[in-house]
Amino acid sequence: MSICDLVPLATRLMKMASETMQSAQPQNTERDYVSSLGAFFLLNKKGKLLALRGMQISDDLSSVVPKAADADLTALYPLVASINPSSIIMSAGYGPEPSIHYLMQVSMGGSKKTLRAPGKTMDIINNSLESDTFPIIALADLERAVHATREAGGGPLKVPIRVLELRPSLPKQLLSLIKEIFVDNARGGHDKSSGLQKDIALLRTSIRDTILSDYLAKCMWLDKDAGRLGGLQMADGKVTFQSVDTDDPEVRSFLIVLEKDHYGDYILDFREFARVLPRIAKSTPWVGPTLHIYNESYRNEFGLEQHYSLYNGFRALSKHGTPVVLLQGQDPLTAPSEVRYIQISPRSANVLQGRILDGDVLSEGVRDFTTRDLVWKA
Repeated sequence: MSICDLVPLATRLMKMASETMQSAQPQNTERDYVSSLGAFFLLNKKGKLLALRGMQISDDLSSVVPKAADADLTALYPLVASINPSSIIMSAGYGPEPSIHYLMQVSMGGSKKTLRAPGKTMDIINNSLESDTFPIIALADLERAVHATREAGGGPLKVPIRVLELRPSLPKQLLSLIKEIFVDNARGGHDKSSGLQKDIALLRTSIRDTILSDYLAKCMWLDKDAGRLGGLQMADGKVTFQSVDTDDPEVRSFLIVLEKDHYGDYILDFREFARVLPRIAKSTPWVGPTLHIYNESYRNEFGLEQHYSLYNGFRALSKHGTPVVLLQGQDPLTAPSEVRYIQISPRSANVLQGRILDGDVLSEGVRDFTTRDLVWKA
Protein backbone atom coordinates (compact mmCIF):
# COMPACT_ATOMS: atom_id res chain seq x y z
CA MET A 1 0.00 0.00 0.00
CA SER A 2 1.41 3.36 -1.05
CA ILE A 3 1.43 6.68 0.76
CA CYS A 4 -1.24 7.88 -1.64
CA ASP A 5 -3.55 5.12 -0.48
CA LEU A 6 -2.95 5.89 3.23
CA VAL A 7 -3.98 9.57 3.10
CA PRO A 8 -7.67 9.01 2.15
CA LEU A 9 -7.87 6.20 4.69
CA ALA A 10 -6.58 8.46 7.48
CA THR A 11 -9.04 11.17 6.50
CA ARG A 12 -11.96 8.75 6.67
CA LEU A 13 -10.84 7.46 10.08
CA MET A 14 -10.58 11.00 11.49
CA LYS A 15 -14.08 11.84 10.18
CA MET A 16 -15.53 8.68 11.73
CA ALA A 17 -13.85 9.50 15.06
CA SER A 18 -15.24 13.03 14.99
CA GLU A 19 -18.78 11.79 14.27
CA THR A 20 -18.49 9.25 17.07
CA MET A 21 -17.42 11.94 19.55
CA GLN A 22 -20.26 14.24 18.46
CA SER A 23 -22.84 11.49 18.83
CA ALA A 24 -21.54 10.74 22.32
CA GLN A 25 -22.05 14.36 23.42
CA PRO A 26 -25.48 15.26 24.84
CA GLN A 27 -27.75 17.06 22.40
CA ASN A 28 -29.16 20.41 23.56
CA THR A 29 -32.75 19.61 22.59
CA GLU A 30 -35.66 21.98 23.21
CA ARG A 31 -38.55 20.08 24.78
CA ASP A 32 -42.19 21.07 25.11
CA TYR A 33 -43.72 21.10 28.61
CA VAL A 34 -47.28 21.76 27.44
CA SER A 35 -48.92 19.19 29.76
CA SER A 36 -47.22 20.55 32.89
CA LEU A 37 -46.17 24.19 32.70
CA GLY A 38 -48.55 24.69 29.79
CA ALA A 39 -51.52 23.54 31.87
CA PHE A 40 -51.37 26.84 33.79
CA PHE A 41 -52.03 30.34 32.55
CA LEU A 42 -48.82 32.36 32.43
CA LEU A 43 -48.54 35.84 33.93
CA ASN A 44 -46.02 37.75 31.85
CA LYS A 45 -43.91 40.66 33.07
CA LYS A 46 -46.45 43.20 31.80
CA GLY A 47 -49.19 41.72 33.96
CA LYS A 48 -50.94 40.03 31.04
CA LEU A 49 -52.32 36.51 31.29
CA LEU A 50 -51.39 34.13 28.46
CA ALA A 51 -52.73 30.72 27.57
CA LEU A 52 -49.85 28.49 26.49
CA ARG A 53 -49.87 26.16 23.51
CA GLY A 54 -46.31 25.26 24.42
CA MET A 55 -43.46 25.97 26.82
CA GLN A 56 -40.13 25.04 25.27
CA ILE A 57 -37.09 24.66 27.54
CA SER A 58 -33.69 23.53 26.28
CA ASP A 59 -31.92 20.68 28.04
CA ASP A 60 -29.10 22.99 29.16
CA LEU A 61 -31.64 25.63 30.37
CA SER A 62 -30.16 28.24 28.04
CA SER A 63 -33.52 28.82 26.36
CA VAL A 64 -37.00 29.27 27.86
CA VAL A 65 -39.62 30.12 25.22
CA PRO A 66 -43.32 30.41 26.12
CA LYS A 67 -45.60 30.05 23.11
CA ALA A 68 -48.94 31.79 23.54
CA ALA A 69 -52.23 30.40 22.28
CA ASP A 70 -54.75 32.65 20.55
CA ALA A 71 -56.96 33.58 23.51
CA ASP A 72 -57.84 37.09 24.71
CA LEU A 73 -58.29 36.94 28.49
CA THR A 74 -58.91 40.66 29.07
CA ALA A 75 -62.55 40.02 30.05
CA LEU A 76 -61.18 38.31 33.15
CA TYR A 77 -59.00 41.20 34.33
CA PRO A 78 -61.66 43.42 36.01
CA LEU A 79 -62.95 40.40 37.94
CA VAL A 80 -59.58 39.74 39.65
CA ALA A 81 -59.05 41.24 43.10
CA SER A 82 -55.46 40.15 43.73
CA ILE A 83 -52.66 37.73 42.85
CA ASN A 84 -51.34 35.87 45.87
CA PRO A 85 -48.74 33.19 46.62
CA SER A 86 -49.91 29.66 47.37
CA SER A 87 -48.38 26.83 49.37
CA ILE A 88 -47.83 24.70 46.23
CA ILE A 89 -44.56 24.45 44.30
CA MET A 90 -44.11 22.64 41.00
CA SER A 91 -40.96 20.49 40.89
CA ALA A 92 -40.21 20.02 37.20
CA GLY A 93 -37.47 17.68 36.05
CA TYR A 94 -36.22 18.54 32.59
CA GLY A 95 -34.16 16.92 29.86
CA PRO A 96 -34.65 13.61 27.99
CA GLU A 97 -36.88 12.17 30.73
CA PRO A 98 -38.81 15.09 32.27
CA SER A 99 -40.96 14.43 35.32
CA ILE A 100 -43.38 16.57 37.31
CA HIS A 101 -44.50 16.41 40.89
CA TYR A 102 -45.68 18.98 43.39
CA LEU A 103 -44.52 20.10 46.81
CA MET A 104 -46.44 21.92 49.50
CA GLN A 105 -45.23 24.10 52.32
CA VAL A 106 -46.91 23.45 55.67
CA SER A 107 -46.41 24.86 59.15
CA MET A 108 -45.50 22.21 61.72
CA GLY A 109 -44.44 22.95 65.27
CA GLY A 110 -43.81 26.61 64.59
CA SER A 111 -41.64 25.98 61.52
CA LYS A 112 -42.31 25.53 57.83
CA LYS A 113 -41.68 22.20 56.19
CA THR A 114 -41.88 21.15 52.57
CA LEU A 115 -43.74 17.92 51.83
CA ARG A 116 -44.67 16.17 48.63
CA ALA A 117 -48.20 17.13 47.61
CA PRO A 118 -50.51 14.31 46.54
CA GLY A 119 -51.88 14.25 43.02
CA LYS A 120 -50.90 15.26 39.51
CA THR A 121 -51.31 18.53 37.65
CA MET A 122 -55.09 18.28 37.14
CA ASP A 123 -55.55 17.35 40.82
CA ILE A 124 -53.61 20.46 41.88
CA ILE A 125 -55.70 22.67 39.58
CA ASN A 126 -59.05 21.14 40.57
CA ASN A 127 -58.26 21.38 44.30
CA SER A 128 -57.45 25.05 43.91
CA LEU A 129 -60.63 25.74 41.92
CA GLU A 130 -62.74 24.02 44.58
CA SER A 131 -61.43 26.66 47.01
CA ASP A 132 -62.38 29.44 44.55
CA THR A 133 -58.73 30.25 43.83
CA PHE A 134 -57.31 30.13 40.33
CA PRO A 135 -53.75 28.77 39.90
CA ILE A 136 -51.25 30.38 37.54
CA ILE A 137 -47.48 30.55 37.07
CA ALA A 138 -45.50 33.76 36.59
CA LEU A 139 -42.82 34.10 33.94
CA ALA A 140 -40.59 35.93 36.43
CA ASP A 141 -40.83 32.98 38.86
CA LEU A 142 -40.03 30.51 36.08
CA GLU A 143 -36.98 32.49 34.99
CA ARG A 144 -35.75 32.67 38.59
CA ALA A 145 -36.20 28.90 38.92
CA VAL A 146 -34.19 28.32 35.74
CA HIS A 147 -31.42 30.63 36.96
CA ALA A 148 -31.29 28.94 40.39
CA THR A 149 -31.03 25.48 38.82
CA ARG A 150 -28.25 26.55 36.45
CA GLU A 151 -26.34 28.13 39.33
CA ALA A 152 -26.70 24.93 41.36
CA GLY A 153 -25.41 22.84 38.46
CA GLY A 154 -28.62 20.88 38.03
CA GLY A 155 -31.68 19.63 39.82
CA PRO A 156 -35.41 20.14 39.17
CA LEU A 157 -36.97 23.51 38.46
CA LYS A 158 -38.84 24.74 41.55
CA VAL A 159 -41.66 26.95 40.24
CA PRO A 160 -44.04 28.44 42.82
CA ILE A 161 -47.74 28.39 41.96
CA ARG A 162 -49.59 31.65 42.43
CA VAL A 163 -53.37 32.04 42.65
CA LEU A 164 -55.83 34.63 41.41
CA GLU A 165 -58.35 35.79 44.01
CA LEU A 166 -61.53 37.05 42.37
CA ARG A 167 -63.63 40.02 43.43
CA PRO A 168 -66.02 39.35 46.34
CA SER A 169 -69.74 39.04 45.59
CA LEU A 170 -69.04 37.86 42.06
CA PRO A 171 -72.20 36.22 40.64
CA LYS A 172 -72.10 32.42 40.77
CA GLN A 173 -72.62 32.01 37.04
CA LEU A 174 -69.50 34.08 36.33
CA LEU A 175 -67.50 32.12 38.89
CA SER A 176 -68.56 28.85 37.26
CA LEU A 177 -67.63 30.03 33.77
CA ILE A 178 -64.18 31.17 34.92
CA LYS A 179 -63.54 27.77 36.49
CA GLU A 180 -64.49 26.15 33.20
CA ILE A 181 -61.95 28.34 31.39
CA PHE A 182 -59.18 27.18 33.73
CA VAL A 183 -60.11 23.50 33.37
CA ASP A 184 -60.30 23.69 29.56
CA ASN A 185 -56.95 25.47 29.47
CA ALA A 186 -55.34 22.70 31.52
CA ARG A 187 -56.78 19.94 29.34
CA GLY A 188 -56.42 21.67 25.99
CA GLY A 189 -52.83 20.81 25.12
CA HIS A 190 -51.47 22.31 21.90
CA ASP A 191 -54.90 22.92 20.33
CA LYS A 192 -56.63 24.86 23.10
CA SER A 193 -57.27 28.15 21.26
CA SER A 194 -60.65 27.30 19.75
CA GLY A 195 -62.12 25.92 22.98
CA LEU A 196 -60.82 28.83 25.04
CA GLN A 197 -62.22 31.39 22.61
CA LYS A 198 -65.68 29.82 22.98
CA ASP A 199 -65.36 29.81 26.78
CA ILE A 200 -64.28 33.46 26.84
CA ALA A 201 -67.14 34.43 24.51
CA LEU A 202 -69.58 32.81 26.94
CA LEU A 203 -67.99 34.73 29.82
CA ARG A 204 -68.33 38.04 27.94
CA THR A 205 -71.97 37.29 27.17
CA SER A 206 -72.69 36.40 30.79
CA ILE A 207 -71.03 39.61 32.02
CA ARG A 208 -73.13 41.60 29.57
CA ASP A 209 -76.34 39.86 30.63
CA THR A 210 -75.52 40.44 34.30
CA ILE A 211 -74.87 44.16 33.70
CA LEU A 212 -78.25 44.42 32.00
CA SER A 213 -80.45 42.29 34.26
CA ASP A 214 -78.96 43.26 37.63
CA TYR A 215 -78.36 46.96 36.97
CA LEU A 216 -79.39 48.74 33.79
CA ALA A 217 -82.78 47.03 33.50
CA LYS A 218 -83.63 48.27 37.00
CA CYS A 219 -83.27 51.93 36.04
CA MET A 220 -85.94 54.04 34.36
CA TRP A 221 -84.93 55.20 30.89
CA LEU A 222 -86.18 58.00 28.69
CA ASP A 223 -86.11 57.32 24.97
CA LYS A 224 -85.30 60.83 23.71
CA ASP A 225 -86.44 60.22 20.13
CA ALA A 226 -89.78 58.64 21.05
CA GLY A 227 -90.34 60.71 24.19
CA ARG A 228 -91.30 57.63 26.19
CA LEU A 229 -90.32 56.38 29.63
CA GLY A 230 -89.53 52.70 30.03
CA GLY A 231 -86.91 50.07 30.68
CA LEU A 232 -84.37 47.88 28.90
CA GLN A 233 -84.58 44.19 28.14
CA MET A 234 -82.74 41.63 26.03
CA ALA A 235 -84.50 40.29 22.94
CA ASP A 236 -82.84 38.10 20.30
CA GLY A 237 -79.42 38.98 21.65
CA LYS A 238 -80.00 42.74 21.43
CA VAL A 239 -80.93 45.38 24.00
CA THR A 240 -84.40 46.75 23.35
CA PHE A 241 -86.51 49.48 24.95
CA GLN A 242 -89.92 48.71 26.42
CA SER A 243 -92.31 51.45 27.45
CA VAL A 244 -93.69 51.54 30.98
CA ASP A 245 -96.98 49.80 31.65
CA THR A 246 -99.46 52.66 31.82
CA ASP A 247 -102.15 50.27 33.10
CA ASP A 248 -100.17 49.89 36.33
CA PRO A 249 -101.87 52.21 38.87
CA GLU A 250 -98.59 53.19 40.52
CA VAL A 251 -96.94 54.02 37.20
CA ARG A 252 -99.99 55.94 36.01
CA SER A 253 -100.01 57.97 39.21
CA PHE A 254 -96.34 58.75 38.78
CA LEU A 255 -96.72 59.85 35.15
CA ILE A 256 -99.42 62.32 36.15
CA VAL A 257 -97.03 64.38 38.27
CA LEU A 258 -94.38 64.80 35.55
CA GLU A 259 -94.03 68.14 33.76
CA LYS A 260 -94.51 68.26 29.97
CA ASP A 261 -93.99 70.97 27.37
CA HIS A 262 -96.62 72.14 24.91
CA TYR A 263 -95.55 69.36 22.52
CA GLY A 264 -96.32 66.74 25.17
CA ASP A 265 -92.65 65.86 25.78
CA TYR A 266 -91.23 65.33 29.25
CA ILE A 267 -89.11 68.24 30.47
CA LEU A 268 -85.59 67.58 31.72
CA ASP A 269 -83.53 69.69 34.08
CA PHE A 270 -81.10 71.78 32.03
CA ARG A 271 -78.04 70.63 34.01
CA GLU A 272 -75.78 67.94 32.58
CA PHE A 273 -73.86 66.37 35.41
CA ALA A 274 -73.61 62.55 35.37
CA ARG A 275 -73.43 59.47 33.20
CA VAL A 276 -73.62 55.70 33.63
CA LEU A 277 -70.44 53.82 32.68
CA PRO A 278 -71.61 50.27 31.90
CA ARG A 279 -68.31 48.38 32.06
CA ILE A 280 -66.89 46.74 35.18
CA ALA A 281 -63.79 48.71 36.11
CA LYS A 282 -60.77 47.12 37.79
CA SER A 283 -60.18 50.35 39.73
CA THR A 284 -63.54 50.31 41.55
CA PRO A 285 -64.42 48.17 44.58
CA TRP A 286 -67.84 47.24 43.16
CA VAL A 287 -68.51 44.63 40.47
CA GLY A 288 -70.93 46.45 38.23
CA PRO A 289 -71.51 49.73 36.34
CA THR A 290 -70.31 53.06 37.69
CA LEU A 291 -72.19 56.33 38.08
CA HIS A 292 -69.74 59.08 37.15
CA ILE A 293 -70.70 62.58 38.34
CA TYR A 294 -68.42 64.50 36.01
CA ASN A 295 -69.73 68.02 36.72
CA GLU A 296 -67.42 69.38 39.42
CA SER A 297 -69.61 72.35 40.34
CA TYR A 298 -72.58 70.04 40.80
CA ARG A 299 -70.52 67.75 43.04
CA ASN A 300 -69.41 70.71 45.13
CA GLU A 301 -72.93 72.10 45.39
CA PHE A 302 -74.34 68.91 46.90
CA GLY A 303 -71.21 67.42 48.48
CA LEU A 304 -71.09 64.40 46.15
CA GLU A 305 -68.24 62.13 45.13
CA GLN A 306 -67.06 61.66 41.57
CA HIS A 307 -67.68 57.91 41.27
CA TYR A 308 -70.35 55.68 42.81
CA SER A 309 -71.71 52.23 42.34
CA LEU A 310 -75.01 52.43 40.50
CA TYR A 311 -76.90 51.61 43.70
CA ASN A 312 -75.22 54.27 45.85
CA GLY A 313 -75.10 56.78 43.02
CA PHE A 314 -78.81 56.79 42.32
CA ARG A 315 -79.58 56.76 46.02
CA ALA A 316 -77.51 59.95 46.34
CA LEU A 317 -79.06 61.59 43.26
CA SER A 318 -82.65 60.86 44.28
CA LYS A 319 -82.17 63.15 47.29
CA HIS A 320 -81.98 66.12 44.92
CA GLY A 321 -84.25 65.21 42.02
CA THR A 322 -85.87 62.44 39.98
CA PRO A 323 -83.12 60.82 37.87
CA VAL A 324 -83.66 59.05 34.57
CA VAL A 325 -81.14 57.58 32.13
CA LEU A 326 -81.26 58.79 28.53
CA LEU A 327 -81.43 56.46 25.54
CA GLN A 328 -80.16 58.44 22.56
CA GLY A 329 -79.25 55.79 20.02
CA GLN A 330 -76.22 54.45 21.90
CA ASP A 331 -75.63 50.85 22.92
CA PRO A 332 -76.13 51.16 26.69
CA LEU A 333 -74.05 48.03 27.34
CA THR A 334 -70.91 49.48 25.76
CA ALA A 335 -71.30 53.28 25.63
CA PRO A 336 -71.83 55.79 28.47
CA SER A 337 -75.41 56.95 29.04
CA GLU A 338 -76.32 60.41 30.30
CA VAL A 339 -78.32 60.83 33.51
CA ARG A 340 -80.67 63.82 33.89
CA TYR A 341 -83.38 64.90 36.28
CA ILE A 342 -86.92 64.77 34.94
CA GLN A 343 -89.00 67.72 36.13
CA ILE A 344 -91.95 67.34 38.46
CA SER A 345 -95.06 69.45 37.84
CA PRO A 346 -95.80 72.19 40.39
CA ARG A 347 -99.27 70.63 40.49
CA SER A 348 -97.84 67.37 41.85
CA ALA A 349 -98.58 68.21 45.49
CA ASN A 350 -102.29 68.64 44.74
CA VAL A 351 -102.30 65.51 42.60
CA LEU A 352 -100.64 63.51 45.34
CA GLN A 353 -103.08 64.77 47.96
CA GLY A 354 -106.08 64.17 45.76
CA ARG A 355 -105.32 60.86 44.06
CA ILE A 356 -102.66 58.69 45.61
CA LEU A 357 -102.56 59.37 49.32
CA ASP A 358 -102.36 55.65 50.00
CA GLY A 359 -100.27 54.73 46.94
CA ASP A 360 -96.66 53.60 46.82
CA VAL A 361 -95.59 56.74 44.98
CA LEU A 362 -96.34 58.80 48.08
CA SER A 363 -94.64 56.42 50.52
CA GLU A 364 -91.64 55.86 48.24
CA GLY A 365 -91.45 59.51 47.20
CA VAL A 366 -91.69 60.93 43.72
CA ARG A 367 -87.94 61.51 43.48
CA ASP A 368 -86.88 57.92 43.96
CA PHE A 369 -89.73 56.31 42.06
CA THR A 370 -87.56 55.99 38.95
CA THR A 371 -84.95 53.96 40.85
CA ARG A 372 -87.20 51.97 43.18
CA ASP A 373 -86.24 48.66 41.50
CA LEU A 374 -82.55 49.44 41.84
CA VAL A 375 -82.36 51.21 45.21
CA TRP A 376 -84.30 49.06 47.64
CA LYS A 377 -85.22 50.22 51.10
CA ALA A 378 -83.73 48.69 54.25
